[in-house]
Amino acid sequence: MATYKKNFITSVVFRIDYLGDFTKYFEKIPDELDTIIQKQLQTKDTKITKNEEIRIDSLNNTIKRNVIEVKEHNYYGNDKLKRIAFSPKYYFCEFKKYYSYEDFISYITPFLGYSNENLKDLAAKRIGLRYINEFVINEGTILDWNNYLNKNLISSINFLDPIHDLCRAFSNNEYLISGNRVIIQYGMHNPDYPGKIVKKIFVFDVDVSKQGNLLVEDIIHFLEEAHSIQESIYEKAITEGMRSYLNA
Repeated sequence: MATYKKNFITSVVFRIDYLGDFTKYFEKIPDELDTIIQKQLQTKDTKITKNEEIRIDSLNNTIKRNVIEVKEHNYYGNDKLKRIAFSPKYYFCEFKKYYSYEDFISYITPFLGYSNENLKDLAAKRIGLRYINEFVINEGTILDWNNYLNKNLISSINFLDPIHDLCRAFSNNEYLISGNRVIIQYGMHNPDYPGKIVKKIFVFDVDVSKQGNLLVEDIIHFLEEAHSIQESIYEKAITEGMRSYLNA
């Protein structure tokens, strides 16, 4: 993402879902990897998480649900605004306070470098990079975003006469961009729903992902490509008015 003096990013997540079960690597974190991660994130814990797998058998018209317990190793910053998690099924890095892509990626590349050297058979079935912005601007009327956001994002907000109280205006678009699946969720979700909107908050959530048999070099390439897509979409979403606000 382009770097401004301030931002409205509430969460950035990079996630790898492994192709297969890698208990042999992540039942216990290897000492060398543990040392590498703890150079950046010193607080750690291990917990058991429950994940539900749903399988639909269209031939027999049945749905099977299977709850799987997974051991998850977590590493945190002192304020717990940064988190890296390992499990035999997945890896993810999440920031709840974001400064720059360079800062974010510096917490991911040590693991990818270690994997490239030591986990030769590691493969992913899905990788994703997601940015969630929650724009909160206490200027103008609650439904007026014209000075800040692309008119195509806000066109539905004023569809009906403003004498009608708007309770929610939220959309979901999906695209394929250079072989990546891109899901954009955006609008005034309204934390007070089903009541009327009384807070000027606009959510802009972009998830870029790729599926397949993906090796470490594919993951490294994806990160750069996904970030470029994220940046392009974000810049298209905001106006010069928003850029001035972010740099004020």
